[in-house]
Amino acid sequence: MLAIGSGMGADNTGALAADGFEVGLISSSCHRKALAKEHGGVDITGPTIPKKTFRN
Repeated sequence: MLAIGSGMGADNTGALAADGFEVGLISSSCHRKALAKEHGGVDITGPTIPKKTFRN
């Protein structure tokens, strides 16, 4: 998941982990490290990917 740290992103991370998904979080926020640890996931420090990177 991208741009995870707090708010809806943190809620979604918890919901996905509770449903059995393995979570990987990337964010520049310091919150993602504790969130990943809480849910048994991995964390990556970094900026989110710009929208123009994705193709329709």
